[in-house]
Amino acid sequence: MLDYTESPFWSLDEEARGNFGYNIDLERLDLSENTKIRLNSIIKLYYQRLNPVYQMFPSFWSGRMNYFFQKLLKQVYIEIENELHDKYELINNEYELMNKEIDIQKIDNELETFLNNPSKYADEKGITYKTKESLNQRIQIAYKEWEKIESQWTTDYNRNPAITRQ
Repeated sequence: MLDYTESPFWSLDEEARGNFGYNIDLERLDLSENTKIRLNSIIKLYYQRLNPVYQMFPSFWSGRMNYFFQKLLKQVYIEIENELHDKYELINNEYELMNKEIDIQKIDNELETFLNNPSKYADEKGITYKTKESLNQRIQIAYKEWEKIESQWTTDYNRNPAITRQ
């Protein structure tokens, strides 16, 4: 279901590929507008999981954000299932992600360790950078920006579970 694409739906056989192509456009499915909005929000949010400084660095998502995303993903999957189950065969490749236990404290501790010394992480992973100071500064600036974004996502959701945030 999740991928860094415009749609999380993929054709798995020749008949479906003939009808929809390989990656299925959301507009071609009989989903409600509310479900499309929420699904597009999940796609945008999932993309934001990538570290904005360098994609191989850990995500800035807090444990709370991971929990929020999992909860949202479950809700939207249930909506999709309810709207499409009688028309299409749905295969959930995100079952594990949707149901794994999220250790909020562990995630937060790992994120804090990275934020406190990103150059150590980079050195251990063989990731090159100009200087420790410049790397640390870039990470700190990007993380402060992410904190605002994360807060906005959860605030918007609490105000309107349909999540109309761009």
